[in-house]
Amino acid sequence: GMQSAMSYLNLGQLLPCERTAEVCQDLFGHRPSAGSVVRAAAQCASHIAPAVEQISGVLRQAGQLHADETGVRCMTKTHWVHVLAMPTHTLYSHSTKRGREGFDAAGILPDFSGNLVHDFWSAYDTLENCFHSRCNAHLLRELKAFIEVGHPWAQGLTNELLAMKQAAE
Repeated sequence: GMQSAMSYLNLGQLLPCERTAEVCQDLFGHRPSAGSVVRAAAQCASHIAPAVEQISGVLRQAGQLHADETGVRCMTKTHWVHVLAMPTHTLYSHSTKRGREGFDAAGILPDFSGNLVHDFWSAYDTLENCFHSRCNAHLLRELKAFIEVGHPWAQGLTNELLAMKQAAE
């Protein structure tokens, strides 16, 4: 139970090891070491490895994937959580790298041949086996920036994009 709680707090709630240990002390009266938190996370990873491989297999065969990444602080350095998703499956992978090296580590995008929906980050455009689509949320964000600096055409395009979204829904 303690290992599950440590894994949940550290990996699920993204609490740093020391904060995880502090919460365990507050809740259970036992303060694990940072090493115990790391070991619990590693053990959790080994238990879920078959599910991760199954998810990866489904994503490799998908016709369309959504890709994104976000920075997380780890031991005072920025690391990256890369996300690949479709309506039924999502894979999170971790890397110290943001670019191709980082998202290639998950082993899905290098050979992906479907439609990849992503933001305007140029690293995704280096993938040559797939089709590329831009994420509508990111398009709207870019259009908002154009509106804010005085480009009136961007409002019309924003309205059209939102109307298309509503019609599709």
